[in-house]
Amino acid sequence: MRSPAIVIRPSATWRRSDAVVVEASIHGRVLGLHLLRLDAAIVITPTETARHAPAAIAAPLPAPPPRRSSPARAARHGDALARVARAPSAAAVYLGSGAALGAARESALKMLEMSGGAMRVLPETFLGLRHGPMSWLDDDCLTVAYLSGEPSVRGYEYDLLRELNRKALGGARVVVGESIPGDVLGPGGVAVELPGLYALEEAQQQMIHAVVGQLLAFFRCLALEQRPDAPSQGVLTRVVESFAIHAAGDGA
Repeated sequence: MRSPAIVIRPSATWRRSDAVVVEASIHGRVLGLHLLRLDAAIVITPTETARHAPAAIAAPLPAPPPRRSSPARAARHGDALARVARAPSAAAVYLGSGAALGAARESALKMLEMSGGAMRVLPETFLGLRHGPMSWLDDDCLTVAYLSGEPSVRGYEYDLLRELNRKALGGARVVVGESIPGDVLGPGGVAVELPGLYALEEAQQQMIHAVVGQLLAFFRCLALEQRPDAPSQGVLTRVVESFAIHAAGDGA
């Protein structure tokens, strides 16, 4: 069975409404819905986006431009992410600069949750990794890098990834961005190429980064033979349990 695929492509049919609804799903299980502005859509197949989108913006997706993401290329992303998630590993570090650090934190939290605590996780900035945390990277540590949309910032991020190569630090690597240089991937690294990513607003880029993190966590959960809907052996619940609301100044 082929793994789900990541596809990002502009949708001219939705441009008039200046918004798109994005559904992330795995074999029919919906991971989340996101509302994105501009004219780009990310789809994780199989998708049911049109069923959930408001009538004003629901429309059939056009065929992807041949020079952008194609079904064949997208399928390779999904298969590669599943392969990385199946590799022996007990730790993962997620790197992001600026707003991407938020996506890194969300991705790390999802991996921790979906692995039932079996994976040690660390969200960090690219430059911050040099201040001690770099020594934490062992041979099987998964490294996930969310590249910045700012060229000047990406230069520093590339430098850090190349340094990890020189020092042979970390294990499997996933780099998410656009026009990713091959020498920042490391041996067996996976480039999640998303044409048009940097044309989005910064906050929208982080939504897409977080989806990649969700996929990795989902595949890792399956690799650990846990249940994606209840990976923490009952410690966590899908719905927040009832809790008390305390008045201001009430310390009881």
